Amino acid sequence: MRWIVSLLVIAFCCDARYVPEDGVYAVAEVMPEYSEGMSIFAKYIKSETASLDSAYPGKIVGGKVMVSFVVHRDGTVAEIKVLRGINELQDQTALMAIQNAPKKWTPGTNQGKPVDVKLVYPVVY
Repeated sequence: MRWIVSLLVIAFCCDARYVPEDGVYAVAEVMPEYSEGMSIFAKYIKSETASLDSAYPGKIVGGKVMVSFVVHRDGTVAEIKVLRGINELQDQTALMAIQNAPKKWTPGTNQGKPVDVKLVYPVVY
């Protein structure tokens, strides 16, 4: 009986028709993507963070800043937050890089309709 309940919970949570209370999905049938492609987004983020080492010698620590953000139905990005940071300087640089990305995103979709999707992106130093 217990495994049946677990199976029903898993099936309900993974159902594409399931709408979270806040309307923001963690997973969509088609996930959002940067309009120029994810490899271009990664290069952009790297270029935005690369200059820190020369601007602040000795203050940049290797590691990852984990940033979450929501890609809305119209391709805009909002609710940008540091989930796990390194230090104030690197955290703020990661936030600004994502916030100031020059292109919109292609929104995620469920059943062919655009939906808001929350992403987590690692900014590597």
